[in-house]
Amino acid sequence: ELDELLRSSDIVTVHVFLAPESRNLIGRREIGLMKRGAVLINTCRGGVVDEAALYDALKSKQLFGAGIDVFAREPVAKDEPLLTLDNVLLTPHMAAHNRDTLAVKARACYTNFERVVRGEAPLNVVRPYTEIIPPAGKRL
Repeated sequence: ELDELLRSSDIVTVHVFLAPESRNLIGRREIGLMKRGAVLINTCRGGVVDEAALYDALKSKQLFGAGIDVFAREPVAKDEPLLTLDNVLLTPHMAAHNRDTLAVKARACYTNFERVVRGEAPLNVVRPYTEIIPPAGKRL
């Protein structure tokens, strides 16, 4: 269970899609369950972690630190309170952009291209194009 994971972990790293069910998944209550001195890392999507609650927990030293690669509003405003803290490592939504991950993504893209050419469904489809592109004459 999430509550038990939060209570027992020294480091919590969040990896979920942003959806209505995951918006503010880590909020004031969840941060309050975390061990004093724990670290929270969010590299998935802004909006999954309540940034105001995270700021308060970091400012009060309830949490030791945080690593944040994504924000609810990007680009990050110059007056974002999290930017003022010395116990936060911030990256500009690019932590996954390195030589190794780009090679993996390129291989996955090429593999999916081959699958589609063979008439197979691509792997790891988040939203099929039929959900994004309406049939002729229909509006989204």
